[in-house]
Amino acid sequence: MKTLKKRTVAWTLSLSAVLCVVVGLYLISFGGSIRPSRGERIYRARKGAGYNKNRFGVYIPGRYFESDGLPLVVAAHGANSDGVDEIRQWGDLAEKHGFIVIAPSYACATNIASDNDEKRRQIAVEKEMLGEILENAFANLRIDGRHVLHTGFSGGGAATWYVATCFPEYFTAFCLRSANFYGRDFSPIEHLVTWRDIPVYILWSRNDHEVIVGRGFNTAIGEGMEALRFMESKKFSRLESKVFESGGHAPRREEAAIWFDKLNNADNAKEE
Repeated sequence: MKTLKKRTVAWTLSLSAVLCVVVGLYLISFGGSIRPSRGERIYRARKGAGYNKNRFGVYIPGRYFESDGLPLVVAAHGANSDGVDEIRQWGDLAEKHGFIVIAPSYACATNIASDNDEKRRQIAVEKEMLGEILENAFANLRIDGRHVLHTGFSGGGAATWYVATCFPEYFTAFCLRSANFYGRDFSPIEHLVTWRDIPVYILWSRNDHEVIVGRGFNTAIGEGMEALRFMESKKFSRLESKVFESGGHAPRREEAAIWFDKLNNADNAKEE
């Protein structure tokens, strides 16, 4: 009987030790400071709308450990996706081009309120989440603050237009990829002049989603062209656009990566 009790106690202690290790690993990945570890890791923001439990992905390429700081890409997923799925699509590009990637989980990428007052409340919550993530990243990683891109695909256009534009102290470029655009009815940009001289790249396909090319219910000309015309009307001085002849409603992450790389190389060349 005593032997059985001893074995039970031993098993209990062993199980407790395993649970401590598991919980410790969980806390490292989900919450706390972003760690400069190569590859993909998942964290959880304290603030946010609770979409996908406020989880966000981070990818750090091998080149990070040989540099004084790397450019940063913040990537917004499309509708019915999340930051965990999105970060899995960026690893190869991060290694190839030498940038860090962060992919938040944005509720507004899947469902943006139609009422402007509700939209402002929704954006305020998303803004708190992104602000927390950016503060975390800049406090714990070596980031080249001269080169920080926010890019959004499809519903991620809402996150780019409404949320990222609240952070002129961080972002130096924007890229809208077959993205939803809502600037016609509500613009969150309080200081539009701040954004007029930063690079913006808008791209979509001729056979894109009907909302993007104008066969949908939102607009006669399509949200791709609408975004372009809106920014032209506001005198954005470094505005670029491209309409692909084929490919449909595709994320085109590599197109954004190549464009961002080109910007960074041009800026670095000027400083040499």
